[in-house]
Amino acid sequence: MTGAREMPSPSLVWRAEAVGSKLNVRFAGALDIAVLTECVTALAEPLAGPEMTVEFDVGELTFADSSALRFLLDTKQACEAAGKRFVLVGESRALERLLEVSGLSDHFSVEGQSV
Repeated sequence: MTGAREMPSPSLVWRAEAVGSKLNVRFAGALDIAVLTECVTALAEPLAGPEMTVEFDVGELTFADSSALRFLLDTKQACEAAGKRFVLVGESRALERLLEVSGLSDHFSVEGQSV
């Protein structure tokens, strides 16, 4: 992937940008079922790129529901199957609570501040 891709919606804005061997995807707003199908479709191409590390910066997420959790799990599994590293970056109380309630906190690698 060259350059950056963005998807604005009423409740979520994301930006994907490849930097060296890393794909950084920043999310701001609500990651929920209302935007997930569009988000998955739009991110398919960037996630299939040659970058060996995929970072999801969730520091500006204000809401995440169970569909967001499924999206994170599916993306992590797809990255691992392709030999890529999947990392969450940033602190999101909404996502932290969701991961704790679901018992999946230990399933994700977190860099920077805790998720």
